[in-house]
Amino acid sequence: MSVVGCSAFCRPRLAQILECNLSGILEMRKKGRGSRFVLRYDPDRIAAILAGEAERLHHVLTVAAHKGAAAAKAKRKARQRAFWKRKTGCRTGRLMALPGWQVLVARMEAGRWYSRPDLRQLIPEFADGSVRAWVHQYLWPMGLIERAENAAFDRTRAPGRQSESQWLYRLAPEGEAQAKAWREALGPEC
Repeated sequence: MSVVGCSAFCRPRLAQILECNLSGILEMRKKGRGSRFVLRYDPDRIAAILAGEAERLHHVLTVAAHKGAAAAKAKRKARQRAFWKRKTGCRTGRLMALPGWQVLVARMEAGRWYSRPDLRQLIPEFADGSVRAWVHQYLWPMGLIERAENAAFDRTRAPGRQSESQWLYRLAPEGEAQAKAWREALGPEC
């Protein structure tokens, strides 16, 4: 049996058990009685000590892994917050207080028409696909914004060659009331 795979916690106890058994065997050989020695600690007890040590070692490693993962997650969150604060100047120590589509409505001005690229410029923190989804899934169906066809849109041009957006959006009266409440929730820096 090898003591090499055992940790520093287990080695002294296991070494003591093995020495005790080995000294008994050597003593019997000296007396000429052969090596049929009754072990003071049976192999099952040695295996139990090793199993207990393995379980303790597993626990220690698991706790260390969880602590490391938590530290890495905290570091990643801090980096993300710092990035958004540098980019927008409005995230201070936590994520925005409202979902992105509500932030978009809060940043829109009443009475002004916006194309989708204009809306995208209002919230640089989010991807263009997010703005598109919010407009079609939340804002327009909920009646927070109104949609009108853009007169400057040229239907004869191919889709990839358009210089103007097909649709323009502005805050609806219900959206204006919500925007005021959401602006207060966001605070002055956003």
